[in-house]
Amino acid sequence: MFTWEQRKLGDSCKINGRIGFRGYTEKDIVTKKAGGVLTFSPTNIVDNKLTMECKNTYITREKYDESPEIKISNGDILFVKTGSTLGKSALVTGLKEDASINPQIVVMRVEKNTETFMSNILITNGVMKQVAAVKIGGAVPTMTETELKNFTYFAPAEKEEKKKIGDFFRTLDHLITLHQRL
Repeated sequence: MFTWEQRKLGDSCKINGRIGFRGYTEKDIVTKKAGGVLTFSPTNIVDNKLTMECKNTYITREKYDESPEIKISNGDILFVKTGSTLGKSALVTGLKEDASINPQIVVMRVEKNTETFMSNILITNGVMKQVAAVKIGGAVPTMTETELKNFTYFAPAEKEEKKKIGDFFRTLDHLITLHQRL
């Protein structure tokens, strides 16, 4: 039997976004052919999965290297904090190139082997209700990283229990994908 406890996202993961003075402008946008580095946007997140099947944006290598805290790796979780798709998220898997994020997204880094568990926590009704409660703005809804860090959720007290639940969700997701292909 699992022992559950209430936690804050900010205590469970490191959350970083593209900060203002390190934002990018049109002059920082280049083509992939020109050595550009992929920059994830909300359009890269479809049904809580990361996709490359969209119009991707690339930034200069210099702009990418300027912000090492938002260099994306497999196991990171991307979360939309600004725009009409506020609250959308995806676990990064299968990434084979350098990548970063645009200002609408934050990157969440969690303990190894808890990535799948945490990515599933972010799509629960409990978290989505918290997103709806803190969003500000009309035309362009937004939330702050501080608000996101204060979101609460319930989790097993033991890391191994989180891993088991994450493994279960990963297997279930794989079975659903296989079934959809039939």
